[in-house]
Amino acid sequence: MKTGLKKTIITFLVIINIFSLTTQTAHADLLGVALGNPMALMDTVMSAFGVNKDEIQNMMQTVNVARKKVTPPTVSITFNPTNPVPGEKVAVTAAPTYFMNSPENLYYTWYLKSAKCFAAKDLDSNGHEYGDDYKKQYASQEDFDKCDLNGDGKVDIEDYKIKAARILVNNDFVWQSADYSKDTDNDGYTAVFGGDDQRGKSEHCFIHDVASGDDHEIKCEKHLFPNAPSDKTGDGTFGASEEQFWHTNPNNNDTAGTGRTDEANVAGLGENVFSLIYSAGDKVGVAIEGVSIQPTQEKDSSYETMWAFTKNECGNKDNIGASTDNSGYPKTTGNTTTTYPNTKADHSVTPGTPPTLYSATDYLTTVTIKTVEDIAPGTSQVNDNATIRTTTTTHTVVTYVGTDPAILATNPILDEMTTSNTCSQLEAENGAVCSGTDEYKSIKMTAMATNDLNDCLYNNLITPAEGGGTKEKLDVALKYLPESPTNDSSDPPADYKTGDPKGDGDQVSLDATVANPNSASYLNYTWEVYASNEINPDDWGTAISKDKLDGATQMSGLGVSNLKFNLNFKSTDFPPANVLPKYLKVKVTAKETLAEGSGEREGHTDITIPISSSEERIRVYTAKVNADNINFPAEKTDKAGLAAQERCLFTDPKSNVKSPSAVCEVAKDEIIGVGIDDGTESDPTYTDFLWTIDGATQACPNDSFSLCIDKDGKSTDRTYFPILKEPGDQYAIELSALNKKTGERVDLTRMFKVSTPEAKIVPKEKDASDKYICRGLLLGQYLDFYGQPHDDRSDTKFQALTGNNIELYPVFSGTTAPTKFANATDCPYEWTVDGQNINAGNATTFGYSIDLNDSGKLILPPKNAGEKYVISFSDVFTPTNATKQMLNKFWNITYNQFYEKKLTHNIEIEMVDTTIAQKTNSPAKIFATVSSGIPSYFAFLFRIALAGLAIILAIKIIFFILPKREL
Repeated sequence: MKTGLKKTIITFLVIINIFSLTTQTAHADLLGVALGNPMALMDTVMSAFGVNKDEIQNMMQTVNVARKKVTPPTVSITFNPTNPVPGEKVAVTAAPTYFMNSPENLYYTWYLKSAKCFAAKDLDSNGHEYGDDYKKQYASQEDFDKCDLNGDGKVDIEDYKIKAARILVNNDFVWQSADYSKDTDNDGYTAVFGGDDQRGKSEHCFIHDVASGDDHEIKCEKHLFPNAPSDKTGDGTFGASEEQFWHTNPNNNDTAGTGRTDEANVAGLGENVFSLIYSAGDKVGVAIEGVSIQPTQEKDSSYETMWAFTKNECGNKDNIGASTDNSGYPKTTGNTTTTYPNTKADHSVTPGTPPTLYSATDYLTTVTIKTVEDIAPGTSQVNDNATIRTTTTTHTVVTYVGTDPAILATNPILDEMTTSNTCSQLEAENGAVCSGTDEYKSIKMTAMATNDLNDCLYNNLITPAEGGGTKEKLDVALKYLPESPTNDSSDPPADYKTGDPKGDGDQVSLDATVANPNSASYLNYTWEVYASNEINPDDWGTAISKDKLDGATQMSGLGVSNLKFNLNFKSTDFPPANVLPKYLKVKVTAKETLAEGSGEREGHTDITIPISSSEERIRVYTAKVNADNINFPAEKTDKAGLAAQERCLFTDPKSNVKSPSAVCEVAKDEIIGVGIDDGTESDPTYTDFLWTIDGATQACPNDSFSLCIDKDGKSTDRTYFPILKEPGDQYAIELSALNKKTGERVDLTRMFKVSTPEAKIVPKEKDASDKYICRGLLLGQYLDFYGQPHDDRSDTKFQALTGNNIELYPVFSGTTAPTKFANATDCPYEWTVDGQNINAGNATTFGYSIDLNDSGKLILPPKNAGEKYVISFSDVFTPTNATKQMLNKFWNITYNQFYEKKLTHNIEIEMVDTTIAQKTNSPAKIFATVSSGIPSYFAFLFRIALAGLAIILAIKIIFFILPKREL
């Protein structure tokens, strides 16, 4: 080897000498180096060409072990349907990978184990093999005989193969009536190792050791095909006895209709799909024979014949049954420990040799020797040969255990010496001193017989739940509404209280959906709700009990995919801290029971819901706009005045308590101001404000937006935004701020809907003595959330008491209006009373008045009983000139783009005396009231219908009275 290397280098140097222009002295030096130290020359050459020697070594080490990284043949199977019910037809498909063969040339050995059939090597419910007494588990000899399909007196893997093969090859042929006294077809098949496309090639069978990456060669003795009792599958003959045993047609060489002969079908050639009628507890497996992508090291065209199993394991989970005889490797002697008392503390301990004794009795020497054999680095097993290396580690500890004061005064003697040496196998066995050399030693692998591979099949049976994906977890999704729920810890009014008083917080509604159920109707749900002041705590603690969730719906059971509860928590619901939570985590678990004996599937998910208290909310205002700036509408600019004219509040008609509307209605081209209560100027609660609109950061353009930007140019607790979307669209306004006192961040959301502005005329109902003076006609009654009845009254037909002025307010929805007007010219409202146009300038001319200090209400004098007022209201909604200037200046809205809409409403008021208005409505009066509220065209149609019925009745009476005449 070294001589050949020198020749190569010398030749290389000669070529360099011929073509180089360097001096002859340099050439002589290179030749001298080449002849005396060729490795030094190689280092010189690699350095000259910039080659990193370490990288070359790393690359070669990778090449040395690359063969161990090859993935062996594997198979995965799927079931369709994935969760069959008993009696349902199931198609089981095998998908082989890392085989050199095409799928149609592989051998698929299917096997089917029913729940009532079990063998000695099957696992019982405890995960243990049944053992030799498995027959005692059968209820009767008849049951056993039904499982012993080949009649050999035992139930084993061969019977499972036979059961599957009969299904594959029979194809519903009625074999019981067939004449098996003769066989007229020619349906034999000769099998070859490695698959049908390996004919003419050498046979080399291997098994793969996953742990080491080595492929171990075994004897190619038998296939894993199922066999008839006295016949061998794949031998080229398929006579009448085999036809009868396999239930095939003796007059059809392809009973299964696969395009292959009956014997080829029994051998499983190309049979990658196995169909069966499912029974509860059925288990299926397949072993695939073919050639791997790894070639053999023989001097021919052969590749390694290998088998793939359903779970891709055999024996233990790390290998497929490879074993060695007593001369194999590796061996580990383990720890050999020897204790020597009365020894010198001079470390003169040699492995295998007792240390020199010491006269005193105060010293103890412990020697631990460990010997491990493994494959030498950089080498591997090739067929039956391997390079074995033995490593011996000696650990010596000498300890002083006496009581000599002088020695103890200088601390106990404790010394250790560890040595590690590499020895050859034979040297280590003979006890020689380690020399550090490796030994080439031939080892012999134990031949693996067919029965050994058959043993692998027991552990590779799977159920549909394991093979079809149904055992995968359920894919559960969860969503909730509203997006930013609010908790109300206050008590409702006294007349609302029924038992434990609760507030008027939002109702949280959660819906769970499962994407991959087998039957959505049979999913079992369990809901759990947790609370915390942190968004991602280390521990959410225990779930909140159902009795603490106000109005909670059912929280577990079949089909319970929805949960609802009201956010009416009190601080005392969360002892011992007694602090309201800022976050809820809702977890839902869905379970689905699979077919009998297959267990169940489960999936869960959770979602975190930020909640705010009723005190923490984004407050909404109509911005106060003039030609110079935009401001909040409060007279004062301090924080205390922020709540002066808040809009989008819902007033409970029973309790008169105001709370934020779930969705705030606004009109196009309004400029809205939003803010949060932030304590006082001297002691603010929050800092670091971030406003966003539909996810985009909202920042005021400049200091024309009063109170929106602080002296440092940062956002404050207030901001403004224009309504530029069309009616029906929505805005999501979000605020994130840091609580300076607690260090926690608050996240609030407020939803806005762009609505079409509307106006209504609303009369004042009661006088100062709380007596009704004007009411809408009664249409019926409805029940509120608490079961309380309420009158449903008309908003266009009213009755008013004589002797009292009638006060009519214009009430707007989708927008707001001023509560005061400085002078008559500022009030744009147009009224029509009994056909006369009325406004703030001429109202007194007709004996009416418009109150500019009370929302521009119209005041009418009373009429006599029985008389009526017919009133209409009209206004044009459009931004003020100042608002238009700001929209144009900062948002580029041109004057032909501004939104305008005429707002109108009509009512009719009938004057009545006090005795009628205050009476309890009798049924006749209610009917009259209801009928009086019906529009005139409906009344006209009703009269026509009545007239038609009267005519038909009159005709029938006439024909009844007149005598009948025969024609």
